Amino acid sequence: MKHVGASLRSHLALIPAIVVIGVFMIVPILIIFVYSFLVPGDYGGVTLEFTTDAYRRLLFQRNLFDEMVFDPAYLKIAFRSLWVATVAVVGCLILGFPVAYYIACQSEERRNTLLLLITIPFWTNLLIRTYCWILVLRDTGLINSTLIRVGLIDEPLTLLYTEGAIALGLIYTYVPFMVLPIYAALESWIGV
Repeated sequence: MKHVGASLRSHLALIPAIVVIGVFMIVPILIIFVYSFLVPGDYGGVTLEFTTDAYRRLLFQRNLFDEMVFDPAYLKIAFRSLWVATVAVVGCLILGFPVAYYIACQSEERRNTLLLLITIPFWTNLLIRTYCWILVLRDTGLINSTLIRVGLIDEPLTLLYTEGAIALGLIYTYVPFMVLPIYAALESWIGV
């Protein structure tokens, strides 16, 4: 009987989290979904008329003759975003797993020090860290200046605002978020 009471209490303790997730995440998404099927108002807001124009404009555009023609622009953007996200996840995994494994195999004192080093990037604002990457990758940045000074290139490479730069920024930002959960799982699995 004690087990049933403890189980009930643990389930009741989840109610505030479920309410917060429902109110601040699920309800806004549902509102956006419903609004996507309504007609935009003349001065903002929406008119309560059902339409699928927003979804039709996602794949089709009107040409000069007012005919609906297929336009793959949004699909290209979506697939490009999925590609960059996949590269970032794989990059985070390639960098994060060995680091997490190495940390999990260390003594407790050394693990604490290494975990502290992993969390240091969180101490600096993300905007400042991103701006530092801009300083490194721009045409007059550290990489291009060094390559020109050494004589490997004659004019700057375009590094900034490319898919590679975006993936690099995502990997740099999210590697700690990959390392910490993997470390927690490995620590309990290894049992050190």
